[in-house]
Amino acid sequence: MQFRRVLKTLKPVEIPQRYCTSGGVATSLAVVVLGIALPGYLFSEL
Repeated sequence: MQFRRVLKTLKPVEIPQRYCTSGGVATSLAVVVLGIALPGYLFSEL
């Protein structure tokens, strides 16, 4: 959420051309999903 808020404060000229702003959000979401799935997987193997 903080990343998205900072992006909103930037002017279009301050963001480099062809910079993918959704990459950081997608990576963060992937880490969250894996962090939730890993304990479930580990406990199911007991």
